[in-house]
Amino acid sequence: MRGFVKYRLAAVVALLFAALTFGLAGNSSATTQEPQQVSASTGDSWGHRPPSAAQREAERVTRKFLARSNAGDTAGIAALIAEDVKWDTLGTVFNGRTAVMEQLIIPYVVNVDAVYRTEAVHWDTYRLQVDYNYKSNTGEDLGLHYAYLIEDGLIQDVVEYINYVRS
Repeated sequence: MRGFVKYRLAAVVALLFAALTFGLAGNSSATTQEPQQVSASTGDSWGHRPPSAAQREAERVTRKFLARSNAGDTAGIAALIAEDVKWDTLGTVFNGRTAVMEQLIIPYVVNVDAVYRTEAVHWDTYRLQVDYNYKSNTGEDLGLHYAYLIEDGLIQDVVEYINYVRS
């Protein structure tokens, strides 16, 4: 019985190898096909499209937010935030630029000399998702995730949560 299973398995492997080898070799278009070119309208062969102008603008805004936050530039940070922003940080919602600046950014970023370092960036539907490492002079070392909604060059909405806490 063992020998039968062994030979049967060998036969299946041999048939699979032959089918793959001769099937691919017989299909000359598969072996000589030119790689697809990426274009703004079609994207690459996996369906990925280049970033849109709005996506590039949103990425530019988040880079400015990072630089200005790390520099403690309150006026510069405020200039990137919409007047009627909604900022949900760990379940606490701040409505409006003034509330975000006075109750979140100034006390938890500027006053503690916080430094953000970008760890990952990706798009999820219409939000720019950014993972940061956040360190402050109070000893906090956190992984924060921001889901930004950016329109017209301004941060309109943010959902923030903690990815990790280092001690």
